[in-house]
Amino acid sequence: MRILCLLDYHHRYPEWLWAHLPQVNDQLDFVIVPPAPPLGYLGSAPIHLRHALRRLRQGAYDLVLAWELKNGLAYALYRRLFNRCQPPFIILSFAGRGLPAWLLRFALRSVDGLTVPSALEASFSARHYGFPASRVLACPNGIYDDAPRLQAAMPAPSEDYIFAGGYSKRDFKTLLQAVDGLDIPVKIIAPRRLLPSAALHHPPSTLHYSLPTPRPQYWQAMFAARLIVIPLQPAPYSAGLTDLQTAMSAARPVIVTNTGGLAEYIEHGQDGLLVPPGDPAALRQAILELWNDPAACHRLGAAARQRYETQYAYEAFAQRTYAAVRQLLSAANPL
Repeated sequence: MRILCLLDYHHRYPEWLWAHLPQVNDQLDFVIVPPAPPLGYLGSAPIHLRHALRRLRQGAYDLVLAWELKNGLAYALYRRLFNRCQPPFIILSFAGRGLPAWLLRFALRSVDGLTVPSALEASFSARHYGFPASRVLACPNGIYDDAPRLQAAMPAPSEDYIFAGGYSKRDFKTLLQAVDGLDIPVKIIAPRRLLPSAALHHPPSTLHYSLPTPRPQYWQAMFAARLIVIPLQPAPYSAGLTDLQTAMSAARPVIVTNTGGLAEYIEHGQDGLLVPPGDPAALRQAILELWNDPAACHRLGAAARQRYETQYAYEAFAQRTYAAVRQLLSAANPL
């Protein structure tokens, strides 16, 4: 099978997912267009489309794959506007965040299949965007096992703290309310706009805040923490997923807001704790439960690492994703 892949970054392996699929002999071509400042993905969309159409004119493809909507939206709109239906087109790890529903309903009519990171998102995509439920598959994401290498390069931690960070749908207000009055240091790495103004202008002595850092430094700050909290606002998608899976790969104990699709990635009390959204009292109780019980922290972290190895390592993710692609392609091209 000859496949054209639309990405926005150079993958660590030239064969991308197929580096972990030794039994598959597909022929791959790539269109890789990084975000174009100052408009980011919107600025790079016309370039992405132009390169994709050039490739498609140069040869016959059995399938076009886009990693995430940001890399496939321009091509989906082109297909819809010009009534193109070949070759089959699938978007992997789809999430429609930040875009109007009417635009996505229009564009997705030209798409043959979607994978999404959770069953919640599969149901939401079918209901909210009018996409056929049979053509959207829940396919949990995975990440590379970089945690041991980064942990080995870390100096011994000199602090004992709770770590929280990130961007999408973060609820640092609830976290700060939960730890108010506790003698527990909290380290937050995030944009200033996500923190309450009172915490920025009159920070408590236990709060250690910094602006976003390069990823290696971010992960090292996470790995050095005694406990990781991923506080989230309600959302119909898996905000915080990369942080959760990275923490699990590093065998760190995690408390996660029970919202979006993240609840499908951990089992409460077994490899992490779930708390209701916007509930400082419940979050405070969960924090104290783990902060005062190092053995429970170790048990949850070890179980999280085991779950990562069996379900969320990149090799398992590649196999799962390829099986979903084959299933969607069969539905698009029935015998």
